Amino acid sequence: MDKLRRRPRTLDCNLFRDRSLRIQEEIAFESKLVCGFRMQVRGSVVLVLLVTSLFATVLSQNPVRGQVVMSEFSVSISPSYLSVDQGSSGSATATVTSLGDFSSPVQLDIMGLPSDVSASFSSNPVTPPAGASASSEVYFAVGTSVPAGSYPLTLTATAAESSQQDSLTLTVTSSGPPPDFEISVLPNSYSVPQGGSVEANVQVTSIGSFSSTVSLSSNGVPSGVDVVFSPSEVFVSSGASTVSTVTFTVNANVPAESYDLSLTGTSSDGGQTHSCTLEVIVTTSSSPDFVISLTSPSINIQQGTVGTNTLTINPVGGFFSTVYLSTNMIFPGISITFSPNQITPLPGASLTSRVSINVGSTVRAGTYSIPLLATTGSGGLSHIYTLTLIVTSSSFPDFTLTASSPALYIPQGSSGISTFTISSLSGFSSSVQLSASWLTSAPQGVTFTLPTPVTPLPNQSASSILTITTQPTSSTGTFVLRVTSSSGSLIHTADVNVQISGTSSTTTTMNPTTTVTSTTMVTTQATRDYTPAYAGIALVVIVLLGMGVFMLRRKRTTN
Repeated sequence: MDKLRRRPRTLDCNLFRDRSLRIQEEIAFESKLVCGFRMQVRGSVVLVLLVTSLFATVLSQNPVRGQVVMSEFSVSISPSYLSVDQGSSGSATATVTSLGDFSSPVQLDIMGLPSDVSASFSSNPVTPPAGASASSEVYFAVGTSVPAGSYPLTLTATAAESSQQDSLTLTVTSSGPPPDFEISVLPNSYSVPQGGSVEANVQVTSIGSFSSTVSLSSNGVPSGVDVVFSPSEVFVSSGASTVSTVTFTVNANVPAESYDLSLTGTSSDGGQTHSCTLEVIVTTSSSPDFVISLTSPSINIQQGTVGTNTLTINPVGGFFSTVYLSTNMIFPGISITFSPNQITPLPGASLTSRVSINVGSTVRAGTYSIPLLATTGSGGLSHIYTLTLIVTSSSFPDFTLTASSPALYIPQGSSGISTFTISSLSGFSSSVQLSASWLTSAPQGVTFTLPTPVTPLPNQSASSILTITTQPTSSTGTFVLRVTSSSGSLIHTADVNVQISGTSSTTTTMNPTTTVTSTTMVTTQATRDYTPAYAGIALVVIVLLGMGVFMLRRKRTTN
């Protein structure tokens, strides 16, 4: 009974011991698996971090070869609103600003210009330094025919394939009345006895920019009266006046009465006609009267000098009263004296008086009408004779020639302009002929135009635009073009240095066997040595292989 009772207990202990050992082995195996798994996971994370770090370091120190970094620029014009009179000029400033490391030539142009308006640049193209700005003056020349108003313009700046713009409003204002002329005679009433004659001065005055020939004629002339103009055609310059002497000769049989004559001036193109009225009073030969005349109906006097003329009193019909001479002229700086200032002619005999005209140095050059009065006292006879005084400058009339762009940079296949300005000195207002010629050998494939002639207003300026055009195959280099201006014996010159260049390009080496040429305005990073990058990649591969071998051996040992 005792044996039977102890056996189950023995078997029960062995069973538990075996199970305990198995459980311990299973737990140990599971622990190994878990630890191994954790080690593998941790190793993979470390490996990923290591590879990522290595690649980040390589890429940050060695960017992709041939990477192109774009550079930009901006353009502006100031002022953005510009007002210019007709027949005048104005200027604005165009500024090109580099953004980043941009430092390439930028070509400037003005778009939207109306007819008879031109624009030129003091320098074109302009090249701003990296991170800085460069400017060019823009000169606008407005012709007299441009209608007054506002014109939107666009400043365009181009660097290869990159283009920027800015806007400008050009306001053209009226410079004065339209071109025209007027005709006048002072005084507008003359007395002439039957069988006698009288002279009058007809003055033609330019209005605005009128400059043309005017033909003179008369209408309403009664039979027996002859009218003669000397000269019959006068040329009127812009802003000036011209005088013609008209003589009236009355036959003895012309009825004694008043006649209204019309004196007419017609421009050479026939488009403009103006008239003035002159009263001619024909008196009987028996009526006592006198006729006043001058040796020279017009006289030229230089500023700061004195001129003289002779006034004659001719008695008619037995006239023998005292005649008093004076003037009611009021022009600052001009004085008139008579010597003598009163004369008494004998019947049938004439007497004279010397007229002295003193012109001050500050009197403005121009034409003046001086009325000379001859009267016989209160309630008596009275006649007026108008003397035309032409004041000339104390210096000789001349002009200057200047170029807005004395140096032009023109790439092949494009054009450049320079405005040549004729400036009047001392009242100069004659026509100026312009011509141009190469001082050096003429470049092939290059043409130029220069409108001529140019006529400035007195003490003002007029301009002509030189345009130089090149072809894609034109000669390159630096050439000198001389512009010659001439008017009579006056000759002036100005030179323009013309630099013609080929199309600019930038060459970048991408690798030892590939070359890329670009005409765009970009910059490229310099070629780098990629040996460190390749070495880093090789190191990563070696580490990966070593870790793989280690893990395989570990797994075999564990199993």
